[in-house]
Amino acid sequence: MRLKTPRLNGSALVVVLLTIVILTFAAGTVLRMSGARFRYTMQAGAWQEAVYSAEAGANMAVAALRDSQWAGWQDGTGASVSTPPRASSTSPPPAADLRIHKTLLKDTAEPGGNEHAVIVTMDAPTALRDTAGQWYRVRATAAAELPGSRRLGYEPGLFMEDGSRQNAREKLRRFSFFNDFSVGLLTGRAQAVRTIEVIIRPNARNPWVRALTLRNKLTMNGGGFVDSFDSGDPTKSTNRLYDLAKRQSNGDVGLVNSTGSNLNDNFVYGDLAYTGPDVLKTDNVQGTISSPFDEPINPVLRPTWPVINLNPGIIDRTMTLTGGPAGAPARFKVSEVKLNGGSSLALRSHAPGEESYIEVWVTGNMTTAGNAFVEIPAGVHVTYYVEGDIKVTGSTFINRSNIASNLQINGVSPASGTNTMHVSGNSDFIGVVNAPHYDLTITGSGDFSGAFIGNTAKISGGASVHYDEALGSVGGRNAAAFSVVSWVEDAR
Repeated sequence: MRLKTPRLNGSALVVVLLTIVILTFAAGTVLRMSGARFRYTMQAGAWQEAVYSAEAGANMAVAALRDSQWAGWQDGTGASVSTPPRASSTSPPPAADLRIHKTLLKDTAEPGGNEHAVIVTMDAPTALRDTAGQWYRVRATAAAELPGSRRLGYEPGLFMEDGSRQNAREKLRRFSFFNDFSVGLLTGRAQAVRTIEVIIRPNARNPWVRALTLRNKLTMNGGGFVDSFDSGDPTKSTNRLYDLAKRQSNGDVGLVNSTGSNLNDNFVYGDLAYTGPDVLKTDNVQGTISSPFDEPINPVLRPTWPVINLNPGIIDRTMTLTGGPAGAPARFKVSEVKLNGGSSLALRSHAPGEESYIEVWVTGNMTTAGNAFVEIPAGVHVTYYVEGDIKVTGSTFINRSNIASNLQINGVSPASGTNTMHVSGNSDFIGVVNAPHYDLTITGSGDFSGAFIGNTAKISGGASVHYDEALGSVGGRNAAAFSVVSWVEDAR
């Protein structure tokens, strides 16, 4: 007897094939949706990264202004930039003061990270100026490489009012792909491009907020000290002069780089702030000791005066310079100041009883010795710009107003290295010094009353520094300080 085998093979095959088709279709749908979602995620990330790169470019511009570091920048002609813009001038910079910076950034956080590119342009429009100085306009355009497929695809579920489905991401975000980034960076690759515009202004602020502000080390020995007084308060000074019996404890010290600093247990009647290694032998600091200390200190630029009074050449003999009214100071440019013996420099007001202003640009050294002196009558304000070394001995500067802000010495920052300022003997200096690339030495029994900004300071032989708290209310501009006052993304 023969048994009949059921005819099931064909039916089973159909079921298997149908199952495979269904699974393949489902897998394809999942892969298609996953791929689209992946592209959406990566493209959205690139879109956001583009604005991060643009912001980084704007930060480069702020840092360049703050530190006057223009390596890698070019002017509008393509030439390398060797000098910073005249941020402290009230006259507009020339049209060539257009800075361009190109850089390629590589995301190395993960293998195969995408590349970014940013171009920054900076200009100084004539209309963007005020009493604090020149404002700057920065435009930063950045591109971020789009990873994966060149297609954008559709955003599921997004429809227009007429019922049609549209690529909303492309319409709203305007991904660039190949041709939009006209500067030619990331050529041949899909890319997201965004542009921001930033307005930067100089901050009007008072730089004379502490006794010593140094880029580098401070050393003290010989019993000298740092403290404070207030020439504007008779309870904290005598005839506007420092009085030990009326000592105050606001003689603060700030060190941007404390490497090599040693107070040798000399007294500081104020706070000590620093960045770097611990300052040695600070047991007699009477205020707080804190770290870090971050104070931008900008180089002092050479003057750019449109008008200069008759050039007296070299000041090496008895001479008189007459000032001018506020807003129109008398300006003199000399190659050197070299006073010795009984010679003197007299600074006089342009009119009896009037406040008078004098500015002297010294392209070389400033030296006084012996019985030589510089007389500054009450009511006369003098500002020096010195490009060489400064050496003061004897009773040199006679500041008859006893107001530190009436005598300002600016040490012009050299192209490289540092210069020196030496105060010695029994002279008492009443004034302020802004010389961020000068090394200050105070020796002997002379005192320094006012405030000092410099590179390093060495105080020895019993000499002391007395910060005049009245400087806290004196207007002044620290060219290192800038603020972003406007941030907008350019519509495309």
